[in-house]
Amino acid sequence: MIEYDQPLLFKYLKNDEKNESLVQSLLTNLALKGDYESQKMLANKGDSECDEKCNKDVIYWGTMAVNQKPDDFTYENLAASYMAIDDYDMALASYYNALSISPHPNHYRQYNQIYSFTYILAGIEGGVTENNKPLVNFVMNLPKDELASLKKKVKSVVEDVKFQNETYNDNNEGRQRIVDFYSRINKEGLLE
Repeated sequence: MIEYDQPLLFKYLKNDEKNESLVQSLLTNLALKGDYESQKMLANKGDSECDEKCNKDVIYWGTMAVNQKPDDFTYENLAASYMAIDDYDMALASYYNALSISPHPNHYRQYNQIYSFTYILAGIEGGVTENNKPLVNFVMNLPKDELASLKKKVKSVVEDVKFQNETYNDNNEGRQRIVDFYSRINKEGLLE
């Protein structure tokens, strides 16, 4: 496998138009050979504007990357690109995959993912789901049994984190936030 300097590649991608196509070609060649980091970089659209071709590229490379190694950031990029091309079923699946990685690499991020996804499934707009209005509308039109199944799966992830928190009791603040949110989910019936 060819070794390369990731920060240097990012520098060229962002700051050097002359070398941008060369770096893009290098990344693409590495990604096609199965290099996970290259696939992940090609699936990261960051803050840039993304047209239909860009979104399809994110989906292509992101899918290759997560098939090698599940990654919540890549799943979130996939979800955003699926939403951009109006494929809401796959957007929902990608959001769910992002929050259900176990063990999750960062429970603070997982809390935000669970919070956001719970509100989408509860049909509540605003807050972190403000940009997800089309997804909320899509969810509200899902067949009742499909929506109930999705809510049950998300609640199961939260219950698993609650179990981890009680079992390991290592004062993980991120996990504790999820446990506290679990109480709120039950109190407000958000996933019923």
